[in-house]
Amino acid sequence: VSMALDTIDVIYETSGTATWALTEALGEDGDALVTPPLNDSENASFSAEFTGPGLVKFSWMISSEASFDALRVEIDGVQNASISGSRPWQETAVIIPAGQHLVSWTYEKDGSESEGQDRAWVDALSFTVGDFSRPLGDALDYPGLRWRASGNDLGWSGQVFVTEDGEDAAQAGVIGDNAESVLEVDLEGPGVFFFSYRVESETDYDFLTFTIDGAEDFSESGTVSWTRKSILIPEGMH
Repeated sequence: VSMALDTIDVIYETSGTATWALTEALGEDGDALVTPPLNDSENASFSAEFTGPGLVKFSWMISSEASFDALRVEIDGVQNASISGSRPWQETAVIIPAGQHLVSWTYEKDGSESEGQDRAWVDALSFTVGDFSRPLGDALDYPGLRWRASGNDLGWSGQVFVTEDGEDAAQAGVIGDNAESVLEVDLEGPGVFFFSYRVESETDYDFLTFTIDGAEDFSESGTVSWTRKSILIPEGMH
């Protein structure tokens, strides 16, 4: 596992009904970890402990049944991110809070159906010590406003990995099905509200939606690169 992930100084444990293996085919940098063929309702996991604060970066890829057979990364048993369907190599990261934490990667199949190669890959893992979290106001480049994060699960937070300006940005919380992560702010018009947004979600099912006083202005789903947006704010508080 360590050799495939290019981290010989990290001790990994494997678990599940099957074991991840090293492959020299389709690796991002020559070799990678890949899941073996799995039957319905089976899973394969590997995990490691990291002492934060810090940032775990890695690349992952998947070819599976979209929305049903997924590769997920968890911190202390709580899902941080997941992918499914047909996804090429993509670099991502998870912020590790202070203290010792268990990070795990699991590919799990549901009870029926298979699509694509029915496999998942992970490669190029690294861990950097440091504080990579940011206050919401700083991440949004407007600390003077009172930003409010809420939702059914985890709320929005500031981070430094996925940004437009190369410094920091706000990111929605990791949520489950039928849940939402909400970011709100009070604005006094008349004026123009400028911001940039990016979306990486299930097309036509999971949406980033912008509303004013509860009325939808626009929404996006799927893969949307950083886009600049301006919204007219009417007179008064909104």
